[in-house]
Amino acid sequence: MNQTRRHILIIRRLLCLILLGIGLMTLSSACSADARKERALDRANRLFDQQQFQHAEIEYMNVLKLDPANPVALRNLGLIAYAQGRVMRALAILNEARKLQPNDAEVQLRLAQCLQAIGAAPPARQHAVEILDAQPANAEALRLLVDASQTPEDLADAVKRLDGLRATMGDTADFHLAWGLAQLRLGDLDAAEKAFRTALARDAQSSAAHIGLGNAFRQRNQLDNAASEYKIAAQLAPKYSPHPLHYVDFMIGQTNLEAAAAALAPLIKATPDYLPVQIRSARVSLLAGRYQECEQTLKKVLASDPAHVDALLMQAQLALAKGDQTGAIAALEDLVKQYPMVARFHYELALAQFRNGAPTDTVLRRLDEALKLKSDYTEAVLLRAGLSIQANNPARARTLLEDLIEREPGNKNAQILLATAQHALGNTDAAIEMLDRTAEANPDDPQIPFRAGLLLREGGRHSEAEKKFMAALAVDPAFLPATEQLVELDLIANRLDSAVNRAETAAAANPQVAAAQILLGRVQFALKNYAAAEEAVAKAIQLAPDTREPQLLMARIHAAAKRPSAALAILDQWVARHTNDVPALLEIAQIHMNSTNYPAARDTCEKILQLDPGFVSVLNNLAWMYAEHLGDLKRAHELASKARSRAPENPAVADTLGWILYRNGDYAGALALLRQSASQLSEHPEVLFHLGMAAYMTGDETLAKSALTKALNSSAAGEWEREARSKLRILEIDPASATTEALAALEPALQDAPEDPILLDRIATLAERQQAWNKSLDLSQRALLINSNLQSALVRIARLNAGPLNNHQRAMEFAQRARKANPDDPYATHILGKLAYTSAASASDFQWAHSLLSEASRRLTANPDVLFDYAKAAYAVGRTSDAVDAMQRVAQSQSANATAARTFIELDSLLKNPAGAGNAGDLVQQTLKSDPAHLPGLMLSGHLQVQNGNLSDAQNTYEHVLKRYPAFWPVLKQLALLNFGNTNNAAKAYEYARLAREAAPQDPDLARVLGWLEFDRGEYARAAQLLTEARNANPNDTETLYRLGIAQYRLRRIDQGKETLSRALELAPESALAAEARRLLDQE
Repeated sequence: MNQTRRHILIIRRLLCLILLGIGLMTLSSACSADARKERALDRANRLFDQQQFQHAEIEYMNVLKLDPANPVALRNLGLIAYAQGRVMRALAILNEARKLQPNDAEVQLRLAQCLQAIGAAPPARQHAVEILDAQPANAEALRLLVDASQTPEDLADAVKRLDGLRATMGDTADFHLAWGLAQLRLGDLDAAEKAFRTALARDAQSSAAHIGLGNAFRQRNQLDNAASEYKIAAQLAPKYSPHPLHYVDFMIGQTNLEAAAAALAPLIKATPDYLPVQIRSARVSLLAGRYQECEQTLKKVLASDPAHVDALLMQAQLALAKGDQTGAIAALEDLVKQYPMVARFHYELALAQFRNGAPTDTVLRRLDEALKLKSDYTEAVLLRAGLSIQANNPARARTLLEDLIEREPGNKNAQILLATAQHALGNTDAAIEMLDRTAEANPDDPQIPFRAGLLLREGGRHSEAEKKFMAALAVDPAFLPATEQLVELDLIANRLDSAVNRAETAAAANPQVAAAQILLGRVQFALKNYAAAEEAVAKAIQLAPDTREPQLLMARIHAAAKRPSAALAILDQWVARHTNDVPALLEIAQIHMNSTNYPAARDTCEKILQLDPGFVSVLNNLAWMYAEHLGDLKRAHELASKARSRAPENPAVADTLGWILYRNGDYAGALALLRQSASQLSEHPEVLFHLGMAAYMTGDETLAKSALTKALNSSAAGEWEREARSKLRILEIDPASATTEALAALEPALQDAPEDPILLDRIATLAERQQAWNKSLDLSQRALLINSNLQSALVRIARLNAGPLNNHQRAMEFAQRARKANPDDPYATHILGKLAYTSAASASDFQWAHSLLSEASRRLTANPDVLFDYAKAAYAVGRTSDAVDAMQRVAQSQSANATAARTFIELDSLLKNPAGAGNAGDLVQQTLKSDPAHLPGLMLSGHLQVQNGNLSDAQNTYEHVLKRYPAFWPVLKQLALLNFGNTNNAAKAYEYARLAREAAPQDPDLARVLGWLEFDRGEYARAAQLLTEARNANPNDTETLYRLGIAQYRLRRIDQGKETLSRALELAPESALAAEARRLLDQE
């Protein structure tokens, strides 16, 4: 082998070695990474199995650095987050893990439980259904299915599914546990207890069964038994179990914060990374007022899980507790936006809005959203029911509470609230019976008989209320609210010695209790024993120097003793330390108002509104100050409107806004509000004065007189008394009956009150009576500038223009305005009807005029002018009998129209009795000379022309009547009869008869004429119908019988035709139609 070849071989070998080395290096590196991942995964799994979750999480994260899609690491990281209560982190990771392992039932179950934990019940239930479709006996999924069933339909479906498993699982603890949960949801506590006890018989270590029993006992209000079961469950539960938290939550609910903290301590020590325990610890701190401690715990939770919804929610609650309502509400609104399907967030937002004084409707809408998502949300139901009672809808509250009590028979809060609703509905006895039953079930709770006493006292049943308050004291002799009520009842009954004795006894028995000293101070204050009151309250301040109530009471004592400076000094010192204390600021504002220092009172109230923008009483009082004392009606209206939007049923607010509207000249708007206010404050003289003035300015004189009289009859008349008497003097002058002298005496008053619409109206009446038409018009128009709907002025302007001023268009305009302003005013209706009649050009115009005048005549039955105008309109639409009846009443009156009425009646009588009409020519001529449009005169003129054979003149007269009175159907009848016998005018006769028939379908003469004409036209079916009517009216009318019989033959009604024609031949055998009749009869 030569040298060159040897080199080539060496190089090749060397290259292979190099390549092999590189390959081995690469292989070594890959093997090293896989090895590290496997080692990390193995360590993580061991730590996971040992529940060393913090260390396991680190190792799983190392695995994911090497293999980002490792299914085991993702799965177990999600399960760790779930176990630690890091719900939002668990949701995110488990979602990803499920994508990699969609058939992993545990991943899906924990994912569903996370959804249920944040209140997203519908998707949680769907997951439970999917798991159970694959694993019907999955115990946790069964329990989740029941918990997540929010609607009655879903719950029924869950029960049905459970029932279907009875054959295969019916003897297991898991089945009975799920069955008990379902029965608990259905409200069958006996069945639930039985199921949980059966579960315990199958598995004595089941902490879940003990929790179920605890829930059943709690709903029965057997609280000691409930606490015992929760405690056993806590002892049996493993690490990282939520079961011990039921005992903690129960103790928090019972406000036993010490017991809750004691139960939390070992849990925090054993599982410091279990966030639900930390959340409960924060809750205890919050309720105990340890806000900084609560805040630190929440920071720790959010550092571990920044999206932890319970922590975020509690941050908002902490802000509320610290007085930051705006921040709390903003945080809750963000939570609702992020998680709109979580009922709890909607409820907490509603609660925050309620505490911040939001409008009731706003709070109710938010609560309804919560209840839509979770219909059995107890806290939401209770708040919704309470607000419904406040909003005067106790029936809605009763429905909600009855449903809740059916589910939770032992819920005493629901029972107390339901009793309140029953009382609001007027069922006080039923309410007391309910509270008595609740007291029997809760013999150690003095609140229940105390509530019964409050309801009885509110209903004025003081002796019964006193017994209930005594019953509360029998349960707890130190229950001061009951003693306070007894003291107040003593004061009401003027049992002053008893009131003082009770208060002194309570203060002596509780020398170190500030509330007892406050009670004694309140009694002495009520008795105006200011020195004794001051002494008692000073002791209370020593005992509770940082408590508001004694400070405010001391300020009131100084104010009542006419020491406002001392009162303000106390309050200023308090507010310096408690800058946002609204009740103290209210006291300051009240003292300034009582001292007429309105600028200072305004500034204090404005500060209160900065702290609480929805404070209704402050909005209302500040609005009043701006309107009455500070001269700013615009700001007053703004504040009063805001108060009204927040308290639409509040009568004081309605009075304030109503009076501000009055001051702004909106009298109609003011009257509507002041009616509401006075209906609820009917004994308040100033409210009645406001109502009377608004009624006065709108022209409601009856209401004005009543309200002002009642206000002046009160013993508490104020600065408004002089104005009220002045208006009453004007109202007492009736313009219809007052003498000219009495009305003239009002004119000087116009100089002092040039914008008084009633005064202007009274003097306008005088001017009209004196025929000073233009002066009356001017005064009426001035009155309308003040009150554009003043009815009497509108009617007068219409009347003046319709009469002496002769401006028909203007008269019609004002008559229509008067009718629109007050459709029930018969005078406006009369003048509008009269104008409509005189200007009528069509049948519908006459019908409208008749409708208006008919309405006016029904209201003004004794007014001959109205009856006269009505009679003319009634006659013009063919209601001649009604017209004559009305004219007879006019003829019997002393009216200027009595003679015209008698002429009208006489002419109508001649029309109805043609035999006597021959000598009526002079009367007709005379009548038509004075009134060319006189309808009975025109009709009688036509009749006389027919009698005299002047048929062409008659035709013209009747056509003139039809043109002038197109709704007067009797003239159509006369025209039809006039043209009926003339074959050249058959078409005219037919059209007149048809139109007349439409107006008078029961007239037999028209039936005869139209029947003959239809017969001649060959319309036998219609002819037979009309001729039958005519025959029935006049059975011996032979010509009608002939035509009817022939028509019946033409219609193949042979038997009817034979009978009719036989009768016709019998009566008139020589008729021109006799031959045709015989021919037809012979055919048969």
